[in-house]
Amino acid sequence: TEESVKSVNDSIEKNINSDFEVISAHSDDIFREMNNLTKPQKDELPVWNSELLMTSHGAGAYTSRCMSKRLNRQNEQLALATEKSCILANVFGDFEYPRNQLNDAWKRVIKHQFHDDITGTSNMEVYNESWNDYYLSLAQFKNELLASSRVISNELDTSWVDKNSTILMVTNPTQFKRKSVVEATVRTKVNCNNIAVFDKMGNETPSQVITKSGKNLTIAFIAELCSFEHKIYEIKSAQKPCEIKTDIKATNHAVENSKYKVIFNKNGDIAYLFDKRLKKNIINKPIKMALLHDTGSLAYPSWEITKQDIDKEPYCYANTPEFTLLENGPARASIKVTREMEHSTIAQIVTLDSDGEYISVNNYVDWKTRRTLLKATFPTSAFNKNATYDLGLGVIERGTNTDNLYEVPAQKWADITDESGEFGISVFSDCKYGWDKPNDNTLRLSCIHTPTGAFTKETRQDLQDIGRNIFAFAIYSHEGGFENGTQKYSEIFANPIIAVQTDCIEKRSLGDSVSFAGISNDNVIIRAIKMAEDENAVIVRVNEANGKAHRNVSLRILKEIGEAYEVNGLEETIKKLKPKEHSISFNIKPFEIRTFKLVYKEQPKHTKRERFYITVLDDNTKGFSTYGSEMRHTILQGAGFSLPREIKPYKFKAGEVMFMLPAEVKKGYDTMVCRGQTITVDKKASRVYFLAGS
Repeated sequence: TEESVKSVNDSIEKNINSDFEVISAHSDDIFREMNNLTKPQKDELPVWNSELLMTSHGAGAYTSRCMSKRLNRQNEQLALATEKSCILANVFGDFEYPRNQLNDAWKRVIKHQFHDDITGTSNMEVYNESWNDYYLSLAQFKNELLASSRVISNELDTSWVDKNSTILMVTNPTQFKRKSVVEATVRTKVNCNNIAVFDKMGNETPSQVITKSGKNLTIAFIAELCSFEHKIYEIKSAQKPCEIKTDIKATNHAVENSKYKVIFNKNGDIAYLFDKRLKKNIINKPIKMALLHDTGSLAYPSWEITKQDIDKEPYCYANTPEFTLLENGPARASIKVTREMEHSTIAQIVTLDSDGEYISVNNYVDWKTRRTLLKATFPTSAFNKNATYDLGLGVIERGTNTDNLYEVPAQKWADITDESGEFGISVFSDCKYGWDKPNDNTLRLSCIHTPTGAFTKETRQDLQDIGRNIFAFAIYSHEGGFENGTQKYSEIFANPIIAVQTDCIEKRSLGDSVSFAGISNDNVIIRAIKMAEDENAVIVRVNEANGKAHRNVSLRILKEIGEAYEVNGLEETIKKLKPKEHSISFNIKPFEIRTFKLVYKEQPKHTKRERFYITVLDDNTKGFSTYGSEMRHTILQGAGFSLPREIKPYKFKAGEVMFMLPAEVKKGYDTMVCRGQTITVDKKASRVYFLAGS
């Protein structure tokens, strides 16, 4: 702003005659000057080998405005999955990579990734806009994901599926080979109470029905998938539930699989968590949901969490449980525990999958408790003065809470590995970022931060996050350090299998499954696969995840590579590489990020299999107005506003479908309200697409 520029200039003028020189420069100038120093001069420079966290200011921002954090994470995960799906659909030639649509959706999300927005410290009006943007982008990403998934499913062989069965294409959005539960809502062709799920070879997989409403079933089944694989499964109607015997055992108060045995106490806490492979209980006290007084800072309520509040004993824990065995099938078991927390209610669904590597806990909180900090407390049986925290593209070790560092950030997980080095326990988080470590064996995850102070009447931070809150965490135990599976299973936890129903029964040469990409080393994570911004090339970004160097890592893609380059984050060429048919090989340093641009040897030939016809609707109301014109007599006048005509597009593309909006207003109408009208559809049409709002 002009004010900040003036402030810098004023500082320069005030210090002209002082011992300190203030220089206005680009952010990288200081490093360029340091690089020009002699070696003796460089050796004299002080070294800070740590991070630059603030003590209290900003500590509350890791948790404030829970909904923003959750929606941001959902957008990030869905966007990455959508980009991968669109890349594969583009390979088949009948799908144009939706670069503009994806960029628009991404920009709408990342414009909120700044202070005071995503930090949860802004005015309430800001969140009305940002949450709307998040939902718009989720819808836009979903449109492109469904469109690309339909193209991919049309390329897979489904001729083996019975005409009375339901076809489901499942997608692994991660690079890791996995055996995981798929949850999907399907519409069956016949009314049935039970189902059986098969792959192309006729192998039945463990499955169960969760809910039923007519022909609409919510189901769960086990799928085995390799790296970024899309695979067809057949859903058949059945006379009785799946009778495949698995490792799952459950009662109202206990659940068990091949790795874990979980027992609840009378307070509803997980009180016993036995790892059968490690042959030990991995917690030494119950896992509790704790309420701490959040008096904090009246000057900066949302921004700060104080050490005094963190150090005090919780004044209340979730209690008076009601247990419900929600699911007890061969694929998974789930126990719902509903409890009171002062004025609030929490429902936790604790789930174990067949042969699952972690215990997941989905939390549904009706939050009515003011001046309070909600923390999930994990007292592990691993003791260590340090814990390891995920930074997104690396990790960092931090000690037990100190006066200067107590509430700290982490992206997807935190871990305590026992001092013996024999075992450790990781806690995964889907959308919570604030943690602390009060002693050598306990991790605490901040879940809701509703401070005492309001800050201003426009912010009312003392009311933040009152209402419904949804979040999830998981517990994973391992041999050795976090390097033994924490990164892998945190990615699997964060990226559930995607399921899309299709009705296309066709013979295809590709088979019943396809995998677009893979990597030879699980320690090197593929962070992104997308089209280049300015050309027809594939961008693949990788990151070493466990702090070790690796040589001769092989990255493969489905199509043959013609040219390969290493590029920087701006996709500018660093050097040319030598591809080998479908793959490239590279070395990578600890926590290094490397980005590659891969050009297909032969570009896909785009031929449309589907043709679209535009159906003109008869508008019957007014919804838009121009700036300065009357807003009366519009459909939204009761809310005191109308839609701005200036930003109304006349062409709008969503999921490969181009919608044409009329440029001229007829009879003063520009919008159609549904009132039971009949629309004439071309007889050749197999689907109808609507562009609608509510």
